[in-house]
Amino acid sequence: MLRAHKDCDALVLDLRANGGGDERLGMAIARWFVDGEGVYAKSVLRDAKTGAWDVVKERTIAAHRREDRFEKPLVVLQGPVCMSSCEGLLLMLKRCPRATFVGATSGGSSGNPQARDLGNGIVAFVPSWRALDADDQPIEGVGLAPDVAVEVTPKDFADGDPVLARALELVRER
Repeated sequence: MLRAHKDCDALVLDLRANGGGDERLGMAIARWFVDGEGVYAKSVLRDAKTGAWDVVKERTIAAHRREDRFEKPLVVLQGPVCMSSCEGLLLMLKRCPRATFVGATSGGSSGNPQARDLGNGIVAFVPSWRALDADDQPIEGVGLAPDVAVEVTPKDFADGDPVLARALELVRER
């Protein structure tokens, strides 16, 4: 799909319903948009046995070859359902100088949950790391703010999509 639309004037990428998944899949998408190589996020792992925090590890992304990149304006729609690996994708896309983020703050839930068997038939999913942005700021409980906030209620969608409408206004202004 990205290859087929590489020459369009702008692209709107709607991530609002993305609750996460596999950050490697997000990276496969983000590489089409970012320039160069660099740190997009950091994480600090927690030792499952001791609970101690390890050293900060940088997470990096490298762009596709220039001929395989989308180099026109990109507008990313985001909202409170964007969590976990989707927030990783948002952080990757923030490395794209042509990207504008529109909508609401993301969910702030990126703790890389791991299953822990409590031994009584119950399995708990417990965060295994502290997720940080590239500037060492935490994501959990905070989220990632958009560049252009669009405050909406469910009623606002009765006659259309005001977040998408604002994104299209921005594209047309360029």
